[in-house]
Amino acid sequence: MSAVLSQSIQPMHARLSDRFAAALITLTAAVPCPPTQPGIKMVMTNALSALRAAMVALPTVGDVFVPFCKDIETVCNDFAGLDLVGAQHQMLGLHVQYPAWSLLACTPLADNRDLQVAIGLSLCTALMLGKPISKKTANEIRSLQSKLADGVISQTLLNAAAEKLKQRQVTKTINLVKLQSSASDRSIFSLNAVVIATIQASLSSLRTVERQAAGRDNELSIQDLRTAAAQLLVRVDHGDGDALALCIAYCIGLPWDISVQVPFARGPGHDSMVAWIDPVAGFIYVNLTHALGDLSTAATAQHVNSTLLLRRPLPILLANSLYEAYVSNGGLQRLSALTIQAVSNRAKLKLPEVHHSASVARFIASRGTAALNATERRDLAAFATLSFQLVSKSDLHYITPSEQDIWSACDKHYQHVGFGEAVPTTGYAPTHVGSRVTPSSAWIQSIFDEAANDLESKKAGKKYTLKSVVSHHNAYARYVGLFFQLVVGGRNRKKINFSAQAWHPSAAFGLIADKPLGPTRGVTPIPISTLLRRQIRLWHAHVQALKRRFDRLDRSMHQKSIDYLQQVLDGEQVPMLFLLGTNGAIKLLTADHLFQGAASGLNHDFGRHFIGDHATQLGLPFEDIQDWLRHHTNGVSHHESTSEHVIYVYLTRTARAIDDVLVNTDIKALSGLSKEGA
Repeated sequence: MSAVLSQSIQPMHARLSDRFAAALITLTAAVPCPPTQPGIKMVMTNALSALRAAMVALPTVGDVFVPFCKDIETVCNDFAGLDLVGAQHQMLGLHVQYPAWSLLACTPLADNRDLQVAIGLSLCTALMLGKPISKKTANEIRSLQSKLADGVISQTLLNAAAEKLKQRQVTKTINLVKLQSSASDRSIFSLNAVVIATIQASLSSLRTVERQAAGRDNELSIQDLRTAAAQLLVRVDHGDGDALALCIAYCIGLPWDISVQVPFARGPGHDSMVAWIDPVAGFIYVNLTHALGDLSTAATAQHVNSTLLLRRPLPILLANSLYEAYVSNGGLQRLSALTIQAVSNRAKLKLPEVHHSASVARFIASRGTAALNATERRDLAAFATLSFQLVSKSDLHYITPSEQDIWSACDKHYQHVGFGEAVPTTGYAPTHVGSRVTPSSAWIQSIFDEAANDLESKKAGKKYTLKSVVSHHNAYARYVGLFFQLVVGGRNRKKINFSAQAWHPSAAFGLIADKPLGPTRGVTPIPISTLLRRQIRLWHAHVQALKRRFDRLDRSMHQKSIDYLQQVLDGEQVPMLFLLGTNGAIKLLTADHLFQGAASGLNHDFGRHFIGDHATQLGLPFEDIQDWLRHHTNGVSHHESTSEHVIYVYLTRTARAIDDVLVNTDIKALSGLSKEGA
């Protein structure tokens, strides 16, 4: 108790029972405090208010923290002799080191309910994890309150920021409660939480230097990495458990202090764990479901068979040594059981002919760059080594690398470093890892076949009527709309709006402003492949023929439609694709019209999933796909001023790959009312 409570208030706490004292110690562990605990009654009062607000906002956490709140309330009442005053002066010079305590100790909590809930949920997560409250959250709330007091932001802006912060904490807490309920014990829960937090931290868009993978100061050079691997393998061969554990930690792809906690377990069926090692098969399992919880789960039987349970092999040499150790000692439960010496992340390797600065942390941190050099595929290197800083978080919503490719990437990486070949596998099921809403090739083919057959069945012919022209045009608009959504990578939008100005047959590249994010606000050049350009020309020929038929039917009745058709042909700022009403009037093309029949269960952004995977399999650099997706990726995007890439080359290369995907899938550019312009 003396380490936690100041001398000035120890007499009061001498009267507390051990249970109440433990509750206070738990609170001060979650909210790190200065030695003198200034404003402790204010901290307890504010903490209680925040926790109660959190339990009202999220009842699922209530049962866990009701006893704790009652204990803190009892302790708070025992401080009746202390005035409920802030500790602004006592906290001078301590705000940076103790931001959470400063937040709760200086003034009563603001009336803003969302801020109270955000603080309360942050306390809940800290108490569940047995770790201090997030400094980032505390500083964010203090900054908002300070800006409001100084008049920098209005109450409206504060409310909006508080709502956003609250929702973020709600999501985090819900995920943590689910994780806690599925964990078999406290140690597994703690490991699961820290593994998820580590993976999510690697997804930060700020990791520009790591993403460039040009050899950071906290990595080993490839020469030192290979030398270290070779010497560690020699030690493993001589029965050195510490060397074996370090090599396996490198293959796991998590920091040393986390890797040594990873348990041993047989097979894939362990829902209570996020990471484990199968010591008999020589596999590493990492369940990415919680770390990538915002990925769509609306999969059907016609989507690619994918999972978020990542399975990777160990090198054969390490797998054999681990198997021997496991068989000879059935009591091995975690990787740490192999170690003898107490080693930390910062410990030096102290290997001959390896630079003196080489440490355990630098050795493990070198894996991402080494895998990228070996595979030349960012997505595969990311999955093979848990180095998700090599890609952007947005990419993971769309990419679905095959497990066979990931396995091959691990094998190339291990041989590149000097660990030797990876453990072979006899089968891959599920076949892919990542996005669960990537449509299969057979499904895409059936959708376009259906749309083409529907178009063929609705040909207007020479003896056309307004009804037959409208029916044929709307069928053609559906085919071309699906074609554009696929080839351009259209997002999930109710209105299909490709500008006639941006997608003209003579345009060097296309543009679409469907999500204004990043430095370019989402407006970056999109390649127009040969087949796409042909489809645009055929559409223009169709529009020209449609205009002539309106002239012949009754120009006076269709003048507005004829004027609109001319705007499309002239490349004005109007939607290029459109529908016709029964009277020939122009109507906006919508997603409902496209996604019917065989496409009724298809996710509207299907092209972003399908083209990306198939183009990279054909050899297109992953960086090209990132730019085609309109994802600004700090450090590697082609349109950055510091990029050494030539945009024209990227556009040409990507266009060629898209055409290859279309040819392989047997998707063609089709004509409408006229066969001209092909």
